[in-house]
Amino acid sequence: MQAENNAGLNQKSAEGGGSNHWKPFVRGLTELLFYFPFLLLAVVWLLPQSEVYPWLLTLWLPYAAAAWLIHKAESLKFWRRLAGALIIGGVHIAAFAFFRGLTGYDAIWLLCMATAIWMADRGVAMRLHGWNDSFSFNRMASCILAYFVLTCIIHWGPDRLSPYSIPAAICGITALFLFLLIINHRHLSFELIDKGKNSAVLTARRRNRWMMAILLGLIVLISIFRQLQQWVEEGLKTAFAALMALFRSESSPPDQEIPASQEPNAFLPEIEPREPALWMKMLEQFMWYVIYAFIIAVTCVLLFFIIRKLFRLSEALWKRLFHTKAINNEDGAAYKDEIESLMASSKWKRNRASRAKGGLLNDVKAWNELSANSEKIRYLYKMMVRRGISRGYSYRKDQTARETAEALAKRQQKLNGTVVYELDRFVDLYEQARYGGIEPDSSEVELYRSRLEEK
Repeated sequence: MQAENNAGLNQKSAEGGGSNHWKPFVRGLTELLFYFPFLLLAVVWLLPQSEVYPWLLTLWLPYAAAAWLIHKAESLKFWRRLAGALIIGGVHIAAFAFFRGLTGYDAIWLLCMATAIWMADRGVAMRLHGWNDSFSFNRMASCILAYFVLTCIIHWGPDRLSPYSIPAAICGITALFLFLLIINHRHLSFELIDKGKNSAVLTARRRNRWMMAILLGLIVLISIFRQLQQWVEEGLKTAFAALMALFRSESSPPDQEIPASQEPNAFLPEIEPREPALWMKMLEQFMWYVIYAFIIAVTCVLLFFIIRKLFRLSEALWKRLFHTKAINNEDGAAYKDEIESLMASSKWKRNRASRAKGGLLNDVKAWNELSANSEKIRYLYKMMVRRGISRGYSYRKDQTARETAEALAKRQQKLNGTVVYELDRFVDLYEQARYGGIEPDSSEVELYRSRLEEK
């Protein structure tokens, strides 16, 4: 029970309280988007069609104003809360009527004012109880269901609602996406043990938002793929038709009126039109082929650059999302066996040339720079692991040196049926040199080096 209370306190503190003054505006727009079906059905019968959208688009202002005015209040009596909502709603309707130049419709404005009062009360509830409680899962799910009902009413209901079919569809899809994002974000926040703002938590939340956005984008792309295909086909047909019309207009000069003085003599016999020569037909056909080939070549070049750019952007996004060094969680980090020096890309690049020449231990200069035998035995261990990686071994950061060597030996024995060297003795020398500071014998170092070079 205490843990749940602490989680609730941490959740409220993570929401920001009054520290972020922009949050009421964003949350007001979000709730307005979810409440759009109810507000539309309430207002569309009261206001002229030209005033419906301006009124709906300003309803987030009472929400934000109420939340901003009481951002430091921890509790509020009912009559004060009601009076504040009435004042904010009255100011909003008066300002709207003044700026829009509207008069009359007293009863209608009172009914419209009720929606502004309700939105102001929602802003007060968000500030007093927290957004997770005031805008809960059940409330959001009911709004998504209301979009479905609104769509059915628009299609089979009165004609007065038909102009709002496209805005309702767009708002419904957007609300569904926000519903999934908000629910996923809240679930992640509840699952995380650390509710603070350290780098690991922030990175996990940012990665989660990116992954949800990518997933939702793919869902949208799949759902409207057929419509996109039709739009692309129609656009290409229109573009080709316009291009062909342009070429035809350039190739054939416009008809010129023949002056009366140059009109053909009525007494002379008319000359029957003849078909163009064969070589003219072939030339025209050839020119059309050239034009088609040029258009296809330009399209392929554009697609190549677009795909290459998209590939680079996706690769950069992938590295940004899944780079192992992005999350700095040193407290809970597992065992790492010299992973920084072992897997550093710079050392891989420095040894790429020597590996290409046939061996990982052919870098004589690097070997001679190692003066102590302890450094040499550790160098041999690294080369052994690098050789295993180059041959398909998947390195694990959480394994010790002995476990890594055993895995490499088992893999080597499975592939070739032989073991390259005495495993236990080699690991003993490595651990003594690394942890105990004991210098191994030069003969043993040279022995293991020669055995590694054999393979």
